[in-house]
Amino acid sequence: MDAYERSLKQQAERIRRELSQEGKKAVPVPKVETPEEFIPSDVPSPIYGYARPKPKINLPSEHSP
Repeated sequence: MDAYERSLKQQAERIRRELSQEGKKAVPVPKVETPEEFIPSDVPSPIYGYARPKPKINLPSEHSP
């Protein structure tokens, strides 16, 4: 029996175990209430990416050539 056949048999055994335990009830996880306030996350802006927009620099036109 080669490694591929062993892998298939292990997968089949795992699936059988999972299906046999499917009827058993798991302990429900208690829900944690989240605050209603906005919490900023590390998600990039669709326009600027992770960079912050830089303020525009207005150069004086008096001294320009």
